[in-house]
Amino acid sequence: RFVFVEHWASPEAQHKHHTQGEHILHFHAGGIDAVEKAELFYNLSLVA
Repeated sequence: RFVFVEHWASPEAQHKHHTQGEHILHFHAGGIDAVEKAELFYNLSLVA
């Protein structure tokens, strides 16, 4: 099981990374089929 925690300067920076990042593109081109399932996703915001 893998857990990824990310913090982005802006929603635009996150979107650019997830749509144009070289390693993301490579993964979607050939590695995503090896993922059995993704269980949860939370988008957290700092409140204090």
